[in-house]
Amino acid sequence: MFFFILVISLSIKEGCSGSNEEREYTKMQALIASQNFVEARLTSPSSAQFSYDYENKVQKINDTTFRVVGWVDSQNRFGAMVRSNYTCTIIFYSKTEKVSYNNLTIN
Repeated sequence: MFFFILVISLSIKEGCSGSNEEREYTKMQALIASQNFVEARLTSPSSAQFSYDYENKVQKINDTTFRVVGWVDSQNRFGAMVRSNYTCTIIFYSKTEKVSYNNLTIN
């Protein structure tokens, strides 16, 4: 019982102390966020196959902003697989734990 209470106490303490600190975001998180935004714009999101070379495709601008360049293969409205290149800026908001994008271009 004591161990259970100790674990809960440490979890609560860690959760409270984490709210005052800035969260650190990674290139992989930016890549995944960009893929989610791109996927939402595709005709057939379930057919999407993305590039995963995030070290060369994601540029860290500052602690919360990343520039992502990549490609996606997906079906068009005729069912043919086509490759599209995309670029976007991913912005993380640590206080609200939300993410957004700017300048999303798919061609």
